[in-house]
Amino acid sequence: MNFYNKIANILRKVENEKISFKNAIYNNLNENDKNFTKIYKIIIEILRLNKAISNIIETFYQDVEIKDLQLFKTLLYEYFFSEKKVKIGGKLMKVIKEKKDQIAEYIKKNNYDSKPVEISDLMYFRENKLIPNNINFNFEDVHKDDIDGLYYISKKSKNLYKVFELRDESSVIIQTKSSFLPAYFLKKVVKEEKFDIIDACSAPGNKTLQLSEYFNKSKVFAFEMNDNRFETLKNNINRYNTTTTITPIKMDFLKSDVNEYKNVKLILADPSCSGSGTLNNSLDDKSMNECCLDIAGSEIEQNNISRLKKLATFQIKILSHAMSFPSVKYISYSTCSTYMTENEYVVSKVLKTNPSFRLKKLEHNFHIGLTEETKNCVRTCRKCHNIDGFFVAIFERVNIN
Repeated sequence: MNFYNKIANILRKVENEKISFKNAIYNNLNENDKNFTKIYKIIIEILRLNKAISNIIETFYQDVEIKDLQLFKTLLYEYFFSEKKVKIGGKLMKVIKEKKDQIAEYIKKNNYDSKPVEISDLMYFRENKLIPNNINFNFEDVHKDDIDGLYYISKKSKNLYKVFELRDESSVIIQTKSSFLPAYFLKKVVKEEKFDIIDACSAPGNKTLQLSEYFNKSKVFAFEMNDNRFETLKNNINRYNTTTTITPIKMDFLKSDVNEYKNVKLILADPSCSGSGTLNNSLDDKSMNECCLDIAGSEIEQNNISRLKKLATFQIKILSHAMSFPSVKYISYSTCSTYMTENEYVVSKVLKTNPSFRLKKLEHNFHIGLTEETKNCVRTCRKCHNIDGFFVAIFERVNIN
């Protein structure tokens, strides 16, 4: 039951504390856990089917005292929706099995989808150039993406295991295409070679490693304040990096002294957000099939506005602090959110209070920001681009005192 208790604990964080599932996973589960990928997928599926599971509980177990709702949801999912049937006992499972026939009929009648949903049909990864290696992708089904340095393979490929073998050897880093973009765009606009860099919200460390690879003559200071996430960050830095250019710092970036980092010219800020661009229970199920431009500013966003404003306040603080570093020249701001409150609104707010910065125009084939002021920003879309919804803005200082 320990496996299911881990899932239930993460669900509890998402449902009761309103933490995005991505943050809940990384805050409460070590990425090196042998069941990490399995737990990740199950949580995504439970969140996707949350309405169906909740309706089952309300219909069939209204009179049953359920002390651990999230564990009960997990077992309901595993018994009725998982491809592999659960072979465990216990009081909760006994309660579930007592009404298995009625529930099975109910699921069929209401046409609840029991097929697992993939985040994407493709797995993206990049060669790890921070360690000595000589990789030859001499197996079928691996393709170069149109974004330089990124590769992909079908999750249904018979050769998928070879990518995991390369990952286990630290030769490649598995990273979503959308999360690849913030550091990638920084590299496209920055022509200098040697300076200091800050990754303001670093864990799990993929973007930190990407920055170190792109700017290999520079020092990277990686900030992370959460204990578990900091351990994940350190483990990934040690696993994928043989250089000494990355310094992990267990500290809240907002408490950093700007005068201690006078040589910092680049800052990457990817702060906590709603996660609405990913499969997350903060969105209606139907929004996963809608364009991000239709979700932005819609009723779905307005239904979450109180929480989003709190997140935006934090995001503005992160960006404002980044802009206060005396020598900073470029700042990347990104979220895995489709909401204007966390994206266009945040960008407009910090531009008004920091007139020495402007948005850098980026060359790309994605959507652009939704306002005239933010048209230089980038939006990616699940429906239109087959990747997670992401937002990226690159700020450039145009007047350094």
